[in-house]
Amino acid sequence: MLIFDKLYISKGSWEILRDYGIFAGSFISVKLEKFIIDSEEITIYPRRDVYT
Repeated sequence: MLIFDKLYISKGSWEILRDYGIFAGSFISVKLEKFIIDSEEITIYPRRDVYT
């Protein structure tokens, strides 16, 4: 069973990804390590790091 979600990419980033061979309708795997919101970096920790 595949579990997935949608990731929306800004128009400005699309040109870079396209140059690496990623096209609309492609499936890619992404690992999120941090969010940057209003210049503040928020690190994302895997569940196993939080609950062990």
